[in-house]
Amino acid sequence: MTIILPCCHDYLPTQACLCLRSFLDFVMLATAKEHTDESLLEMEEHLTSYYDYSPIFQAYSKSRFTFPKNHMLQKYAKDICNRGAIGNYSTMHSEHLHILEAKKPAKQTNRR
Repeated sequence: MTIILPCCHDYLPTQACLCLRSFLDFVMLATAKEHTDESLLEMEEHLTSYYDYSPIFQAYSKSRFTFPKNHMLQKYAKDICNRGAIGNYSTMHSEHLHILEAKKPAKQTNRR
């Protein structure tokens, strides 16, 4: 993912590159398998700098960079503190349970 920066450095304004770098640093820290208080603070700092540099893209965005997923980034550090690393979040287990608890028993009935 970080290969993006060297490729676009000569083609984008400095503020856009700094915004992209801040976002990539945030994502790399957010998706880490383990977190410390220092890494969460660093993640918050990268997010703050991402929001500081992002106005350069507002002119090109129909939503003016106010879409829900952009806003949700603010909640990552708190969610990581409360629930653990993001790698632990998955719908796979609940989907598998749905198969075991709903679909298989339904196939065994006469579908009434």
